[in-house]
Amino acid sequence: MKENKQLLTSLEGLSNKFLKEELYTHYYLSVGKVDEDQLLLEDSNAKKMFFDLSSLTKALVTTPLILSENIKEHDTLADLLRGSENIKKCDPIEYLLDIKIYDLLKHKSGLPAWRNFYTDCSGAQLEYDPSAKHDRMIKTLSRVKVDKTKVGKDCYSDIGMILLGLVLELKYSKNLNELFFSFCKNSLHNETLSKSIQYPASLVGNMNFVSTGNCPVRKIATTGIVHDENCGSLGGVTGHSGVFATGQGLNSYLRFFFRSEIGKKTIQLNSRFIATDNSSLLGLRQGNDSSANVFFDGLTMGHLGFTGTAFWLEPNSGFYAVVLTNRTIYKRLDNRIKSFRREALEILNEAARLSNR
Repeated sequence: MKENKQLLTSLEGLSNKFLKEELYTHYYLSVGKVDEDQLLLEDSNAKKMFFDLSSLTKALVTTPLILSENIKEHDTLADLLRGSENIKKCDPIEYLLDIKIYDLLKHKSGLPAWRNFYTDCSGAQLEYDPSAKHDRMIKTLSRVKVDKTKVGKDCYSDIGMILLGLVLELKYSKNLNELFFSFCKNSLHNETLSKSIQYPASLVGNMNFVSTGNCPVRKIATTGIVHDENCGSLGGVTGHSGVFATGQGLNSYLRFFFRSEIGKKTIQLNSRFIATDNSSLLGLRQGNDSSANVFFDGLTMGHLGFTGTAFWLEPNSGFYAVVLTNRTIYKRLDNRIKSFRREALEILNEAARLSNR
């Protein structure tokens, strides 16, 4: 199709422009449809390389695992843990178990946005110690307070997703990477998915990772190692960050997930909360900010990642867009990612529109 060739030329020009301007060293862009295996448009200089998805972990791993529990709207963490042999471990954070799971998924629990999980660790302790992981999490979480004045109000919180991940691990006495593998195998009926989207600890073989820079806290290069310091100090496997994927692997996962029963349930539940104020959805975000609202007018659901990643799904048509970069490679904060993402999504949106004529 002539129009698609023109759009691909435009997309390649945009990608190379920001590449030369040193926003990133690697990128992957695509647009597709959930019920179609062939992509509408794709551009990348790193098709088979693994990107640190950062906070996309919240939407792609933690939220599906939680919604697979068949929770009700007013269920709490205590309800989720009921009957678990590990519930006594939560005695220091018993007061947090009264929080509603929906409030955590919607970032309306009253928990703060962030807390430092690595100040209790010496440099040596930043290496993963499985036996100490939950103790460290619980120790830090025990100092977190719920702000009652903010319950029910939108306040994006990594802490809430870390807490959800912890409770899932305690409930099943398994790490999230193990639970995610089982989810791909049993709920999505495709265990090979976890070969191209997974926490690095579970990836087997010689993987080619995109670097996200250097960590001043751990004093290491973050190549194949999660960029997020809190996640890194907890072994690289948490509910808020830690998952890596290739662009092609993420496309496959999105298709299999949103075709599945739990994926359809996720779309149905989140569609109830899409609004004009861009408030949080149920484990996902709404794409109605200035860098994303060019894709189907912002009436989308998905997530952003700090390392320069994003995906957005239009729930009615099934069109989705993927934007992956390593924009932290040059510096921690760079607002040019917003301009790049917006311009890329404009082109991807046009490709979806043309295919829908």
